[in-house]
Amino acid sequence: MSNRTFQCRPIIPSKRPLDANAVEPSICNDLASLIYRSSHRRLLTSREYFELDDATEQLLNKDWMHEPQVKFACAQVLAGAVLMNVSNGEAILVNTVETYGGTKSADIHRELPISSNMSILTTKPTYANIWPHIRSTRDGSKLVIVTQTCTALITSIVRLDQSEEPKVGPSSCHFAASPQYTKIFIDQVSWTKAKKIESNASTRTIEPFNLIGQARQLRSQFHHPTTYYLCRASSDATLFSHLQPCTVFSYCDYEGATKSMDNENASMIASRLFHRIAYSVIHSPSEAHIDKNFVVSLHDKCKNNGKIKKLFGDLLHLFGDDTDMPIIGNSHLNNQILQHMAAFMSPDISKANETVAKHIQKQLRLY
Repeated sequence: MSNRTFQCRPIIPSKRPLDANAVEPSICNDLASLIYRSSHRRLLTSREYFELDDATEQLLNKDWMHEPQVKFACAQVLAGAVLMNVSNGEAILVNTVETYGGTKSADIHRELPISSNMSILTTKPTYANIWPHIRSTRDGSKLVIVTQTCTALITSIVRLDQSEEPKVGPSSCHFAASPQYTKIFIDQVSWTKAKKIESNASTRTIEPFNLIGQARQLRSQFHHPTTYYLCRASSDATLFSHLQPCTVFSYCDYEGATKSMDNENASMIASRLFHRIAYSVIHSPSEAHIDKNFVVSLHDKCKNNGKIKKLFGDLLHLFGDDTDMPIIGNSHLNNQILQHMAAFMSPDISKANETVAKHIQKQLRLY
């Protein structure tokens, strides 16, 4: 341990008498033991970690309304973190994480304070105002880290205590997180990047590249500006776009078996609409709009008369005689078209994420 930063170095053990009755512990309850035993040892020893401390706790609990740039820093600081359950030895590496505000004013997609979600917050946590846990939702169990001001949803992980394929997707959780038994180790590079983001009040993205990959996986409220917050961060090992979970905004860039764009499925064509919408809002929320001719071209690309093509037809009808349509504040666009389209895309996105998991596994083997 140097200052607060953990560095793994080999230790040559002294000789000791052989005890035939001795049983080697099977649970790793500290980072050094975990790294030594992990199949991802080479990756872990190439990084520096420190256990979540007061400074990190303060950052994760800062007020988004007072310091808007903090939403991006909160995602960045958890990217690449190691979470370890000290009661059973389970441990994961956080590949991708996205943050959500805690109030309606901060984020339309905040978690609602229902009793099933709030009960866990009565538990005394290992770290002040930090509650990692598994949250049950209608879409499945999700791994989250809740603070006083935000919720971090972890959407891509890899197990470190045993060999498993990476898990990709918001409900692909295979880790027993709890406020009492989960230790969190922060990647030093992520911490440095997060502090730089926090110090710049004009920050509006986490990275200057692949902006669409920083949009969260959402299926509603596409007429609200907070839907387009770019507060999804990935670890250095999974920073390339093909190593990140697909969303309605990014699925159109998913690489299939061929480079041809002639045989795109309906979900991929729909994703081109969301892709265009997102960039339009990112560029200028107040002036963001959809062009009718662009929608016509997407409608014509759909090969069959399925549900998504019908929605494109309904969208064209919604234009009437206008050649463009506003996005922000347009509840008809959201309620009648986009929310339904996003729901129909979900199975294809989930299938694509299975391929993303395989890409991550190949990437991690390079270390």
